Amino acid sequence: ALKEYKAAIADYSVSININPGNAYMYNGRGYAEHQLNDSALAMADYTKAIETDSNYLIAWYNRGVAKNGYKDFNGAISDFSEIIRKDPRYADAYTGRGMAYTSLHNYNEAIANFTTAVNTDPGNAALALCQRAQTKTAMKDYTGAIEDYTLAINAVTGNTASSSPVSLAEIYNGRGAAAYKAKDVNAAIDDYTKAINTDNTCAPAYLNRGIANAGLLNYKNALSDYSNAIHFDAKNADAFYERGIVKNKLKNDTGAVNDESRAIEINPAFADAYYTRGLVKSEEKNDNDAIKDLDKAIEINPGFAAAFFNRGIAKAKLKNDNGALNDESKAIAIDPAYTDAYYNRGVIKAKEKDDSGAIIDYNKAITLNPRFTAAYYDRGVSEDALQDHAGAIKDYSKVIEIDPGFVMAYYNRGVAKGISKDDSG
Repeated sequence: ALKEYKAAIADYSVSININPGNAYMYNGRGYAEHQLNDSALAMADYTKAIETDSNYLIAWYNRGVAKNGYKDFNGAISDFSEIIRKDPRYADAYTGRGMAYTSLHNYNEAIANFTTAVNTDPGNAALALCQRAQTKTAMKDYTGAIEDYTLAINAVTGNTASSSPVSLAEIYNGRGAAAYKAKDVNAAIDDYTKAINTDNTCAPAYLNRGIANAGLLNYKNALSDYSNAIHFDAKNADAFYERGIVKNKLKNDTGAVNDESRAIEINPAFADAYYTRGLVKSEEKNDNDAIKDLDKAIEINPGFAAAFFNRGIAKAKLKNDNGALNDESKAIAIDPAYTDAYYNRGVIKAKEKDDSGAIIDYNKAITLNPRFTAAYYDRGVSEDALQDHAGAIKDYSKVIEIDPGFVMAYYNRGVAKGISKDDSG
């Protein structure tokens, strides 16, 4: 295809030299340039086509599509609106304008445009229906999204006269994604499977089915799905990332690190892949390298609370308590409801003999999670250290109430009662 587009550009250029007033040639060359991702030349040629013939609507449309692709959404809206002004029956222009509105999070305008597109050309409504479904998904209207995908399926299967710009496999995959977000995992897997049965090379459907299977703890099935996604799309960073997570679950840490590394090679700005690789390295007691990966995840995403939290754990394991405290504090600053970060910070403070500070953090962790046994237990230990044996006894008793098998809570409660001369047993 690459060679064909380059050859097309050469031919269009010859034609333009012969007849520079032909809008069709500029538009054709622009389309070929667009397919080669040469945005500046494509836009220039679409614009030249429009200047040559302002009523050549396909050039307006192609320029609008290009602007959508290059994230000039307001420019796209302007081009599609000009088409609609000239020809209110141009259904694809409503679809393109709706896509631009969706990208700008103006969902109501997007829905209105997609609906007009469907009503204007109901016989070729599959793309508009799918785009409306995606917008409804963004609005968390999963029922409406599923209904639209179903209408799109019916539109494609019922229209044998013309080809659809969206494949049946893509539609099943989209409906599956909406079902998954609606927490109907079985329906989602059923749709992903239909997508795969329709097109056994549909990498996104394998990826999504893998995620659904992993959520059901069907790790072997998930692993197979991710591997199929990679087989049909070797540049699918998400598939490598997800497969790495599953390999870690299956205790294949070397495979997990390799997959996360491959995801990073494909997408060097993949913060979650650095994060996951860091966690696996930390599990392997390679905390220095883990910290490097978590550093990178934070560099890419400075608001990544979990990366700060886990970097704090790695630093604590390397006895860098000040660094650990700072990281847990940053995690809390990003997410003030981060229960485990308060707890971990409390543990580090207690280790540094700041039991009063530790108790403040344990208090917050318990407020956020009233059944946090480790926080009650460690608060009891800090209370004992501060000679508040009555408070410690209460906390150990709470631990036993929540978890009657917590042996050390009985032992510590007994010691605290002995110190405080409490004969209650």
